[in-house]
Amino acid sequence: MKTIAINDRCYELICQRTSSRSAIYRGINRYLRIGDPASIAHELAIHKRLARGGFPIAPLLGEGVVDGHAYFIEADLGTIVFGDCFNDEIAKRGAVDEVSFLAYLDVVQAWTHAQLRHPLADEAAADDFVRIIRLPQCQRSLPELASASEEAFAKAMVRLRDFPMVWTHGDFHSYNVCASGYRC
Repeated sequence: MKTIAINDRCYELICQRTSSRSAIYRGINRYLRIGDPASIAHELAIHKRLARGGFPIAPLLGEGVVDGHAYFIEADLGTIVFGDCFNDEIAKRGAVDEVSFLAYLDVVQAWTHAQLRHPLADEAAADDFVRIIRLPQCQRSLPELASASEEAFAKAMVRLRDFPMVWTHGDFHSYNVCASGYRC
């Protein structure tokens, strides 16, 4: 569906995610994430955990189920991202303005401090690491390298054990960060 209405508010489709069987819609001052109940429950649990941990993310505005699809609604942090501001400043003045860069660093610092205050449990982190790097899928795709990939994973875990495992996002950059926080 290109548009959807929930609680008398209309939303337009901006992204269909086949991997999680969910979609993201945009409404006035808010985003709607809707789809497979298990996927949405997982995303919502992560969102709530990040919010409790003080991560600079969009506030939750609601959640529920409609026509067998779970959903949650989050505030829109704005359409202006730091990457666009930086590009405009470079075009106008030849450099990024110190004030806007310091504002960007404030959001990055808030994210980093929240990460360090809330490390993941080691056993959960190892499981997540296996899932994130897709070790089982790699081993199935390249069975002749299954043993070598298992050894490489074990070595990486030894090297990484002195660092805290933390919540992070692989798409955290200036084009995904607004002045009021991180935007997914």
